[in-house]
Amino acid sequence: MNARFYLPAALLALTFAMTSCNSDEDGGSMNASNISLDPLETEVNEVSNMFAGRLLNAASEQTPDENLAFSPLSMQMALSMLANGADSETYTELASGIGFDGMDIASVNSYNSKLIKVLPSADKKVDMAIANSVWVGDKYPIYKEFTDACVKAFKAEVKNINSGWGCHRKGCEPMDFRQHKR
Repeated sequence: MNARFYLPAALLALTFAMTSCNSDEDGGSMNASNISLDPLETEVNEVSNMFAGRLLNAASEQTPDENLAFSPLSMQMALSMLANGADSETYTELASGIGFDGMDIASVNSYNSKLIKVLPSADKKVDMAIANSVWVGDKYPIYKEFTDACVKAFKAEVKNINSGWGCHRKGCEPMDFRQHKR
Protein backbone atom coordinates (compact mmCIF):
# COMPACT_ATOMS: atom_id res chain seq x y z
CA MET A 1 0.00 0.00 0.00
CA ASN A 2 1.35 3.39 -0.97
CA ALA A 3 0.67 5.81 1.89
CA ARG A 4 1.75 9.43 1.78
CA PHE A 5 1.63 11.75 4.72
CA TYR A 6 1.31 15.48 4.10
CA LEU A 7 1.25 17.55 7.25
CA PRO A 8 -0.03 21.09 6.75
CA ALA A 9 2.72 23.66 6.87
CA ALA A 10 0.89 25.68 9.49
CA LEU A 11 1.18 22.84 12.03
CA LEU A 12 4.83 21.92 11.67
CA ALA A 13 8.04 23.37 12.94
CA LEU A 14 11.75 22.96 12.35
CA THR A 15 14.70 21.16 10.59
CA PHE A 16 14.54 22.75 13.47
CA ALA A 17 13.67 20.15 16.10
CA MET A 18 10.09 19.69 17.13
CA THR A 19 8.74 17.67 19.99
CA SER A 20 5.16 17.11 20.96
CA CYS A 21 3.10 14.80 23.06
CA ASN A 22 -0.54 14.38 23.94
CA SER A 23 -2.01 15.61 27.17
CA ASP A 24 -5.18 14.52 28.89
CA GLU A 25 -5.98 18.12 29.82
CA ASP A 26 -8.95 19.78 28.20
CA GLY A 27 -8.00 22.27 25.54
CA GLY A 28 -9.19 23.50 22.23
CA SER A 29 -7.44 23.31 18.93
CA MET A 30 -6.50 26.38 16.97
CA ASN A 31 -7.06 26.33 13.23
CA ALA A 32 -4.84 28.31 10.89
CA SER A 33 -7.80 30.65 10.41
CA ASN A 34 -7.54 31.56 14.12
CA ILE A 35 -4.00 32.89 13.70
CA SER A 36 -4.27 36.59 12.96
CA LEU A 37 -2.13 37.52 9.95
CA ASP A 38 -1.79 40.93 8.37
CA PRO A 39 -2.16 41.15 4.55
CA LEU A 40 1.59 40.72 3.90
CA GLU A 41 1.81 37.76 6.30
CA THR A 42 -1.25 36.25 4.58
CA GLU A 43 0.60 36.50 1.27
CA VAL A 44 3.67 34.84 2.82
CA ASN A 45 1.40 32.09 4.21
CA GLU A 46 -0.10 31.43 0.78
CA VAL A 47 3.36 31.27 -0.81
CA SER A 48 4.57 28.99 2.01
CA ASN A 49 1.67 26.62 1.38
CA MET A 50 2.48 26.55 -2.35
CA PHE A 51 6.13 25.82 -1.46
CA ALA A 52 4.93 22.92 0.71
CA GLY A 53 2.94 21.53 -2.20
CA ARG A 54 5.91 21.81 -4.57
CA LEU A 55 8.11 20.03 -2.02
CA LEU A 56 5.56 17.26 -1.64
CA ASN A 57 5.32 16.81 -5.40
CA ALA A 58 9.10 16.79 -5.84
CA ALA A 59 9.62 14.32 -2.98
CA SER A 60 6.80 12.10 -4.27
CA GLU A 61 8.38 11.98 -7.71
CA GLN A 62 11.73 10.96 -6.21
CA THR A 63 10.21 8.18 -4.09
CA PRO A 64 6.93 7.20 -5.78
CA ASP A 65 6.54 3.88 -3.94
CA GLU A 66 7.68 5.00 -0.51
CA ASN A 67 5.99 6.49 2.52
CA LEU A 68 6.81 10.12 2.98
CA ALA A 69 6.94 12.34 6.06
CA PHE A 70 8.67 15.71 6.23
CA SER A 71 8.18 19.24 7.52
CA PRO A 72 7.73 21.82 4.75
CA LEU A 73 7.54 24.60 7.35
CA SER A 74 10.88 23.53 8.78
CA MET A 75 12.44 23.67 5.32
CA GLN A 76 10.84 27.04 4.57
CA MET A 77 12.06 28.49 7.87
CA ALA A 78 15.59 27.14 7.41
CA LEU A 79 15.79 28.61 3.90
CA SER A 80 14.29 31.88 5.16
CA MET A 81 16.95 32.10 7.86
CA LEU A 82 19.62 31.57 5.21
CA ALA A 83 18.05 34.27 3.04
CA ASN A 84 18.62 36.77 5.84
CA GLY A 85 22.36 36.28 5.46
CA ALA A 86 22.56 35.80 1.70
CA ASP A 87 24.12 38.20 -0.77
CA SER A 88 22.06 39.55 -3.67
CA GLU A 89 22.48 36.63 -6.10
CA THR A 90 22.09 33.91 -3.47
CA TYR A 91 19.16 35.78 -1.90
CA THR A 92 17.44 35.96 -5.29
CA GLU A 93 17.89 32.21 -5.79
CA LEU A 94 16.64 31.34 -2.29
CA ALA A 95 13.65 33.69 -2.54
CA SER A 96 12.76 32.34 -5.97
CA GLY A 97 13.06 28.73 -4.79
CA ILE A 98 10.73 29.32 -1.88
CA GLY A 99 8.46 31.61 -3.88
CA PHE A 100 9.24 34.79 -1.93
CA ASP A 101 10.72 36.64 -4.91
CA GLY A 102 9.59 40.24 -4.85
CA MET A 103 8.60 40.02 -1.17
CA ASP A 104 10.25 42.02 1.56
CA ILE A 105 12.33 39.79 3.88
CA ALA A 106 10.86 41.71 6.83
CA SER A 107 7.38 40.35 5.96
CA VAL A 108 8.74 36.82 5.70
CA ASN A 109 10.48 37.23 9.05
CA SER A 110 7.33 38.67 10.64
CA TYR A 111 5.29 35.66 9.45
CA ASN A 112 7.85 33.14 10.70
CA SER A 113 8.20 34.96 14.02
CA LYS A 114 4.44 34.89 14.53
CA LEU A 115 4.27 31.13 13.85
CA ILE A 116 7.15 30.46 16.24
CA LYS A 117 5.32 32.45 18.91
CA VAL A 118 1.80 31.04 18.30
CA LEU A 119 2.23 27.39 17.30
CA PRO A 120 3.70 26.05 20.56
CA SER A 121 0.60 27.19 22.45
CA ALA A 122 -1.94 26.72 19.66
CA ASP A 123 -3.36 23.52 21.15
CA LYS A 124 -3.39 22.96 24.90
CA LYS A 125 -3.45 19.20 24.31
CA VAL A 126 -0.07 19.33 22.60
CA ASP A 127 3.28 20.11 24.19
CA MET A 128 5.39 21.51 21.37
CA ALA A 129 8.76 23.22 21.41
CA ILE A 130 10.68 24.72 18.54
CA ALA A 131 14.47 24.63 18.69
CA ASN A 132 16.15 26.74 16.03
CA SER A 133 19.84 27.18 15.58
CA VAL A 134 22.26 28.07 12.83
CA TRP A 135 25.66 26.43 12.74
CA VAL A 136 28.37 28.24 10.82
CA GLY A 137 31.70 26.67 9.86
CA ASP A 138 34.97 28.01 11.31
CA LYS A 139 36.10 29.65 8.10
CA TYR A 140 32.97 31.79 7.68
CA PRO A 141 32.37 35.02 9.56
CA ILE A 142 29.13 35.48 11.47
CA TYR A 143 27.75 38.95 10.76
CA LYS A 144 25.81 40.82 13.42
CA GLU A 145 22.94 41.70 11.04
CA PHE A 146 22.41 38.01 10.26
CA THR A 147 22.61 37.01 13.91
CA ASP A 148 20.18 39.78 14.89
CA ALA A 149 17.64 38.69 12.25
CA CYS A 150 17.87 35.02 13.30
CA VAL A 151 17.48 35.84 16.99
CA LYS A 152 14.64 38.32 16.49
CA ALA A 153 12.54 36.50 13.87
CA PHE A 154 13.38 32.86 14.55
CA LYS A 155 14.49 32.82 18.19
CA ALA A 156 17.54 31.03 16.80
CA GLU A 157 21.01 30.81 18.22
CA VAL A 158 23.82 31.41 15.76
CA LYS A 159 27.00 29.56 16.68
CA ASN A 160 30.29 28.60 15.20
CA ILE A 161 29.97 24.86 14.47
CA ASN A 162 33.01 24.03 16.56
CA SER A 163 31.81 25.89 19.66
CA GLY A 164 28.90 23.57 20.31
CA TRP A 165 25.28 24.63 20.23
CA GLY A 166 22.44 25.64 22.47
CA CYS A 167 19.34 23.53 22.73
CA HIS A 168 15.86 24.62 23.76
CA ARG A 169 14.06 21.26 23.66
CA LYS A 170 13.26 19.47 26.90
CA GLY A 171 15.85 16.80 27.62
CA CYS A 172 18.20 18.04 24.88
CA GLU A 173 21.90 18.18 25.71
CA PRO A 174 24.37 20.56 24.05
CA MET A 175 26.89 18.82 21.80
CA ASP A 176 30.52 19.65 21.16
CA PHE A 177 31.10 18.92 17.47
CA ARG A 178 34.87 18.88 17.88
CA GLN A 179 34.40 15.45 19.45
CA HIS A 180 32.33 14.11 16.54
CA LYS A 181 34.50 14.69 13.49
CA ARG A 182 34.58 11.82 11.01
